Amino acid sequence: MESKQNLIRQGNLATLSQLLFKQGSALKAEMATATKMSVVTINALIKELLEEGIVTEGLPVQQSLGRPALNYHFNYNQSYYLLLSIQADLTLTPQKLIILAKIVNLAGEEAYAKTFDYSEVTLSRLLEIIQLTLEQPLTIAKIALALPGKVANDLVQSSYADLFNGWNIAAELKKVTDIPLSIQNDAHLLTMGSLIKHQIKATGPIVGIFYPEKSMPGITIAANGQIFEGFNGLAGEAKYLPSLIDRPVPNHGLELKANLLEIIAIYNAVIVPEIFLISSDSLEEAEIMETIASSPLLNKQPNKPRFQMIGDFQDTLTFGLRWLASLDTLYLLS
Repeated sequence: MESKQNLIRQGNLATLSQLLFKQGSALKAEMATATKMSVVTINALIKELLEEGIVTEGLPVQQSLGRPALNYHFNYNQSYYLLLSIQADLTLTPQKLIILAKIVNLAGEEAYAKTFDYSEVTLSRLLEIIQLTLEQPLTIAKIALALPGKVANDLVQSSYADLFNGWNIAAELKKVTDIPLSIQNDAHLLTMGSLIKHQIKATGPIVGIFYPEKSMPGITIAANGQIFEGFNGLAGEAKYLPSLIDRPVPNHGLELKANLLEIIAIYNAVIVPEIFLISSDSLEEAEIMETIASSPLLNKQPNKPRFQMIGDFQDTLTFGLRWLASLDTLYLLS
């Protein structure tokens, strides 16, 4: 009986914590109404959440009737996420890799940000950068890493210029910290970040296309808030399409546009998505949309999806990394 009561209490604590995370603050009466719990239960739960530092007590709020009631605020600073992104520095010629590191609270507010040189592409250098960021006097609950590659069974299966292939980042990181690590493909995170940032809703599949300059594209297939990874996480690796597998990286816009149209046509026929989300740092939105609209091939296809550009690359990627860090927690970003 005691065990069952404890399970109920834990469930109620989770429900109330999630409510306050989403709303930010609430009065006890508002909590009781939203959760359908009694005020007596809410009183007990709030006492426990205060003791654990999950909520803080605010100022009294005057009610239309009766005495003022205390407002309670969710403590977004109770823990933080370390967000890391391996990406090319487009301001340099030739390009080199960098690592963008951010520490954010549960509301996404930055407490720390730094760009690290990653021209020495080694696993030991990556671990060194992670350890340097963990020296900040903040409680890091999760680490989320955006990788230009695909991971399955903790091993990098495919990556940018094959630089990370075969790496087991999670296993090596466990040797230096117990903080949980989540790794995801950068194209996948851009797609999920865009869906969350813009609150895009779809009943059908979504295809995200990330086509960075001087690189091959990354493809995301998503539905119902889930990413379809495929066997060994290789679903959507466009560089393995028959027409692209032996083709070099595009050197100019015309070649990139031709590749992009070909990819869209293939996925439009096979996946039949409701929405295409497209990110390309070397082509303007108007240029891409005009290319799509004037394509004879796409005009012949029966599926007429919506096309939307992913703007503000870094901010959208941060939303995706926050989503990744929040997976398997009470505070899922959605």
